[in-house]
Amino acid sequence: MKKAMLYTLVATLFVFSCKKDHSKDSNGTNPAGKIYKVELNVSGFTQTITNSTSKKVQGKGLKTDAVTGISGYLDQLYYYVFHSDGTFKLVHTLVQDSTSSNFGNISDSLSAGAYTIIIAAGKPGLTSSLSVRSPGTSYLTGTNYIFYKGGPFAQWKDTFYGQINITVTGDVNQDINLNRIVGQLEVDITDAIPATANSISITVDLDDLNFLLNSQTPTQAAKPTYTTTIPASAKGKTNYTFRNLIGNTATPFNVTIVCYDAAKKVLGTALVTNVTCQKNKRTILTGSLFGTNNNFTVSLNDTWNATPINIPF
Repeated sequence: MKKAMLYTLVATLFVFSCKKDHSKDSNGTNPAGKIYKVELNVSGFTQTITNSTSKKVQGKGLKTDAVTGISGYLDQLYYYVFHSDGTFKLVHTLVQDSTSSNFGNISDSLSAGAYTIIIAAGKPGLTSSLSVRSPGTSYLTGTNYIFYKGGPFAQWKDTFYGQINITVTGDVNQDINLNRIVGQLEVDITDAIPATANSISITVDLDDLNFLLNSQTPTQAAKPTYTTTIPASAKGKTNYTFRNLIGNTATPFNVTIVCYDAAKKVLGTALVTNVTCQKNKRTILTGSLFGTNNNFTVSLNDTWNATPINIPF
């Protein structure tokens, strides 16, 4: 009876309140020794990490006002805690989604020591290779990355990442910034869209489908094609614009733009070389697609970030 009561008490000390949260410890229980409250205030989001035995902190869920043209609400969150003692062994994990009534409010408690905390958040389909790791597994073992499910060329959605190191000697209250890890590629077609046009596709000859957590860099090269159906309201009009999120924020790439009619006949095509994307910035390709002079210019502008940078092409 006493043993059962002890197990109940230990389990109560560390319980995530989200119905779809999954938390673990390197020992399968709470860390040994005194437990301290840890509060992380995520910049741009409403999120608090605190001791589950204290009063629950209410929030409005994950939301950012820095997003333009993309939903300001995120749907998936991954939270990981590792020992920072050189072993980088996994201590706690949490997976949370927006179906939870308290999405974005995370409760945690840690014993004294040094830790690395990782948080990744994004849209539906965001997946982490760390989710299959067992508690006690070293972060330095194998390849750790996040990506989106949905086939061999799953398209990036709005995604944020943050990592900090903390030393717990008492209760902790610290800010953590989640930064956007994707860039946005915008195509502006200046001439009129033909009445027979049905779709426009862009092929990126070097995109990256994964984001490495160890080095915080994109990886897994691919050559995806993204297709947009042209609405009837755009036909016959100029300055048609469409956008895609890009994972490759490190290496120049080429973009092929093609317009098709309903029978897949090519109505216009252009090749733009040496294009670059940066995290949290928008790369804009502007030019004529139909005609003899299909030259596009490239500029780096941003409604996400502040300073526009123009690059002649």
